[in-house]
Amino acid sequence: MNGGSAAPTCLHDIILDYVSSAAYSSTARSLAQSSRPRRPGSTPVPDPGVTGNGAGYAREAGDAAIPLQDGKGDGGMDVDVDVDMESMTDGKGKGSGSGLSKMTAGTLEAGAGATEGGTGGIVLDEQKLASIEWRRAIINSILNGAIHRAEEALNAHFPSVLTETPGPGHGVLPSNGDGAISWTNGNSHSAPQSQDSALPSSSSSSPPIPSHLPQPYSAFQFPHSTSSSSSTVIFASNGSSALGASSSDHSLPVLHHSSHPAHVRLNLRIQSFIESFRQLAPSSPSSPSSSMGSLTSSMHNGGPSAAVPGGAGAAAGGGVTLTHALTAAQGLHAEAKKLGPEDRAVYLQEIKDVGALFAYTDPETSILKGFLEQGRRIVLAEQVNRAILRSEGLDPQSQLEHISRRVTALWALMADYNVDPRPPWTGADGQSKEQLAAFAKAIGRGGFRLRDYVAHSWA
Repeated sequence: MNGGSAAPTCLHDIILDYVSSAAYSSTARSLAQSSRPRRPGSTPVPDPGVTGNGAGYAREAGDAAIPLQDGKGDGGMDVDVDVDMESMTDGKGKGSGSGLSKMTAGTLEAGAGATEGGTGGIVLDEQKLASIEWRRAIINSILNGAIHRAEEALNAHFPSVLTETPGPGHGVLPSNGDGAISWTNGNSHSAPQSQDSALPSSSSSSPPIPSHLPQPYSAFQFPHSTSSSSSTVIFASNGSSALGASSSDHSLPVLHHSSHPAHVRLNLRIQSFIESFRQLAPSSPSSPSSSMGSLTSSMHNGGPSAAVPGGAGAAAGGGVTLTHALTAAQGLHAEAKKLGPEDRAVYLQEIKDVGALFAYTDPETSILKGFLEQGRRIVLAEQVNRAILRSEGLDPQSQLEHISRRVTALWALMADYNVDPRPPWTGADGQSKEQLAAFAKAIGRGGFRLRDYVAHSWA
């Protein structure tokens, strides 16, 4: 799990795993310091920091302690919807049903009827909390357009996200003769070329990675870039391989599901070029990205004056920024040419398109306006967050996402077979199961959505 090695044993842990994966650092720190459901027979150990106003916390005997201190996380990025945990974890009745309906009932129960008596649980020590806070800082930098700041933090705290690290069982960069990158795991043979083939195991010299976690990129074997089937295998957030290009309106970065260091690095540098262009052509006040302009000024030698047309330093500052942008464009071409043929073509086309922004006097109303949308920053921040999690050997998808996907798939499967997915639970089966049955009845047979599940009134 993303907060520790143990699987979630209650809703508290499922939510903690989710906010940890999404880097909601303030919420993660708060939940980590709050009391988890106590195991039967365990003895609460008062913590010296417990006060009458609830500022402290109590831990169970034998549990790892998290020192009390003020968190400096994301501030306003906490969970939007409160869920009554107690009302969803006390059901002990036996479910009924048959066939696929019973499968869905079991999956729903896994999320809402998790045991309180588990011996495991997620433990976030200060090192893990600090990692979450750095991920949040990097995400916020990207959302604010401060790409250079994000890259500096990545290089300082998560260097393997942007840099291929040679070593036993780790990715290396052998040349294929034309300067293109090819990947192996340090062995003499390449991985299977088919995108449908199973992922190879890590080198025997590397420490074993739990089977329930996707392997980080450094333990993967990548096919040689001269392969006829694919220049690079790109591992999506769910561990599958996927090739893809940018959206037609450029509102998404290319290959944004990839955790490959070269792809993450290029996407960040393309976004850095976009932010340089944004300084030359400041957004209108109504633009969703206009409020971020002042935060990106530290990227450029011209400072804030470089983004003010007609200002005292506009000529000098603007010239420096234009030079920076043109130099960055040349660097993008050089980076893209190191890739294999297919990825190289995708990125060179993206670089060509982003360079065409200079051809428009009002780019935010042009066909290339997607490059300047805040949504593009959001998707890039998500890609970087997933890449960081993978680099640490963590699952980029939370347990909440996995459970939601399973329920959604089962609900759709039963709809295809004309099977009623609603469980026949009543109050005799327990309160939580009765509430789940009421929820299933409320949404009918139209399909399961996590948003509906969270927004449902469980009173």
